[in-house]
Parts: sequence; C-alpha cells; structure tokens
Amino acid sequence: NEVINLTFTGTVNASTPNGTVLNNSVNVSALTLDPNLLNNNATKLTTVDTSADVGVVKSGPDTVTAGTGITYVVVVTNYGPSDSQGVVLVDVLPVWILPGATFGAVSSSHSEHDVAPGTLWVSPLNWATLYANEVITLTFVGTVNASTPNGTVLNNSVNVSALTPDPNPLNNNATNLTTVTTLASLNITKTSV
Repeated sequence: NEVINLTFTGTVNASTPNGTVLNNSVNVSALTLDPNLLNNNATKLTTVDTSADVGVVKSGPDTVTAGTGITYVVVVTNYGPSDSQGVVLVDVLPVWILPGATFGAVSSSHSEHDVAPGTLWVSPLNWATLYANEVITLTFVGTVNASTPNGTVLNNSVNVSALTPDPNPLNNNATNLTTVTTLASLNITKTSV
C-alpha cells in the first residue's frame, strides 16, 4: 500500500494562445503482473487564459518657446504575464504642433518593433503582439507653431489598449502638459535719405 506523490512545477509559455487546452497524460507500468490495467493511465486537461498588463508613460518639457522644437518620450511596457495581442497606441499631438512631426522607436527585446528616427508620425500605431516584459520607447519630435499664443498649454495625452484582457487599466493612459512661452527679437535699422 505504498503511495508516492509527485509534484511537477513549470511555467506556461507567455505566447500560448488564449483558450489553448493543455493535455497532460501520465502512464505507469511495471514488470510485475498487474491485474487491473484500467487505472494505469490518467489525463488532466487545463485551459489557458491570457492576461497582460500593458502600461504607458509619457514625458515632455514643462515649457517650450513658440516657433521651436519639442520632444516627447513615450514608453510602452507589457508587464505580463502573457503576450498581449492587438495592441494599439493612440497619440494625437496638440493642434499647435505643426504637421510633419516624426518619431522613432526602440524595443528592448524585439528588433522587428524598431522604427527609424525621422519616420512621419501617424496615429494610431498598431502591434500585432507586444511580448511579455517587452518595453518599447518612442521619441516624438515636432515644432510648435510660431503663432501659438503666450501661455497656451499643450495637452498631449496617449492611450494604449489591447485585445488581450488587461488586469490593470489604470496605467493605460498618460498625459503631459507643456506651457508655451513667446520670444521675439526685433531689430530696427535707421538710414538717412
């Protein structure tokens, strides 16, 4: 009547699709004659659920002078534990930033997500898969319209969403506020007639 309990511990691949059924079968056999072969096999079925905490942070200057350049940095992170599918980043730049803003992107682990600096920015940006523990840093470069009134606040918000369930939606949005100042250098030249 000896009983041996075995405990197996492993990690489910973060890329396992939602709804996948893990079929784990076990078999025991012996050299000694076994009068009941019907209890020599067992199977456990486990259904995989996916969950990925995707978050975003955004940084930029507190002030900027009208007519000069402005740079924003956006960091998108998949904190896991699963890969996140169908990820969408929405970042509509303020109207006082001139058309033609550009961006570049660098992934911490998947170079296929890199984007060369100077690429024209068009919102939204989509990723088929944002892998578990992947971090993508995006740098946006634009020019503030020289006609922007003094004291204008540039409100730049960013949002990230995904098809994979996100257990923490509170970190899916970020906002940066930048106050515009104006500066003009006037020169007067007088000539005699």
